[in-house]
Amino acid sequence: MNAVASEARAFASSPPSIETVLNHPAIWRGGECARVTPGVATGYAELDAHLPGGGWPTGAITEIYAERTGVGEVELAMPAAARLTQAGRWVTLIAPLHVPYAPALAAHGVRLERLLLVQTRNTDDNLWASEQALRAASSGA
Repeated sequence: MNAVASEARAFASSPPSIETVLNHPAIWRGGECARVTPGVATGYAELDAHLPGGGWPTGAITEIYAERTGVGEVELAMPAAARLTQAGRWVTLIAPLHVPYAPALAAHGVRLERLLLVQTRNTDDNLWASEQALRAASSGA
């Protein structure tokens, strides 16, 4: 009998503890090999303290999920977006749920001429646009 069949039979008779599952060699834990680079400060010290690298991760895609839209989720990215655009970096918004309100962005210090809005037709286009933004040396976020 192979090891997998033996483990399956043991599991069927009594479920393993959470420690047993998490310590199994077949379980991959992303944090074990994650490389943490200095992040882009969010503008919120308490949030920065909880993020690896002390801010928004660089060279990665960040998605902000909210229970519903319009509850201030964009506000989280505003200070960083303003700092990046003022430093001459591009901020790319790919397929946002709503068209950004330019006067509000400008009021927060975002340089609108450094904001790139990409409207896509499907998920494949979203992924392609994200990849291009991540590869661009002038891209800040």
